[in-house]
Amino acid sequence: LVYSAVVTLVPLGVFIIPSVNPSSWAVLAGLTVWLATYGFYTASSRGRRIALGAIAGVLGVMGAGARGDSAVFVAFAALAAAILSFEKTRSWLKLSLLPLGLIVAGAAFFLSAGQSTGVESVGIAQGATDPASSAAATSAIPDATGGPGLGVGLVVRNLMGLPLLWTGGTGTWGLGWLDTLMPPVVWIIMMGALFAVPFVGLRKMTVRKVLVLALALVGLTAIPLYVLQGYQVRVGDQIQPRYLLPLVIIFVGVAVFGFARDHLGLSRIQTGTLFSGVALANALSLHNTGLGDGGFNLNADIEWSWSRPIQPMTVWFAGSAAIALTLAGLFLMLYPKGERLTAPIEERAPAPGQAA
Repeated sequence: LVYSAVVTLVPLGVFIIPSVNPSSWAVLAGLTVWLATYGFYTASSRGRRIALGAIAGVLGVMGAGARGDSAVFVAFAALAAAILSFEKTRSWLKLSLLPLGLIVAGAAFFLSAGQSTGVESVGIAQGATDPASSAAATSAIPDATGGPGLGVGLVVRNLMGLPLLWTGGTGTWGLGWLDTLMPPVVWIIMMGALFAVPFVGLRKMTVRKVLVLALALVGLTAIPLYVLQGYQVRVGDQIQPRYLLPLVIIFVGVAVFGFARDHLGLSRIQTGTLFSGVALANALSLHNTGLGDGGFNLNADIEWSWSRPIQPMTVWFAGSAAIALTLAGLFLMLYPKGERLTAPIEERAPAPGQAA
């Protein structure tokens, strides 16, 4: 939960979650539903199982109801938890009623949503994207056929451009309606973190983990390709990174799943450097959304922010400090005085009713 949130939510997730955009519930569902459902399977007490089941159910329904495409991701989150916790026992079958319910709810929300009518059924933008962002996203994708870019040539071109959608949450795309661009240092830091942490996860692989990661990668590939091909457009048009962000979060979370220690075996210097970089990236991205015309001082020539009672520089400082202090608290949790060890997942005592 900690590492998947830290490396995926800045700047796009942090921008969306406190907003009124329904994608905020989709992002939160991607972060929590699969973990709460897995915890529901493996809980060591009845009280924890009830609490985790309630969290998974409530956030699953809220996430699935937020957007049509999010309903698909909630169903996948439930399936991922079921695969990771699979056991050939009656207890596992009984507990699977919860993820089955989430899958059914996800399917119902998806089929009843306006986004599920036709080829546009998965995560499309309501209107044209920003021309500059679209041009920037497609300029680096060569035309494999030399033709108009339809059919197989369009598929090949979009396949080569898909990483632009996967990494869009790091700030390579503009925020909002793609009109608030991020400084390069933001997406350089966050893209490095996004690739580094899942790479660490390769040290701990199981058949179930590989299966879930493979299914997530198929979803990250097939869903945007389906929409882009339906519209006959390239990466950069119609579909935005925020629609795929919940699935990216799940992918990263599963990639670091199964370690015996909360800090994944990373040293204090490694995690400290990672968290410091994310805090810096968040501060720079938040400052860039101030839209001030006076350079560093956001209080100069205020146009789009309130000037009283709280000025933009105060908001920037408070927001930057809040994330930095949160990361500091997480660091202390991961590295308390004296090593806090947790049993590897495969060595934990089975929950009541489960086979050892």
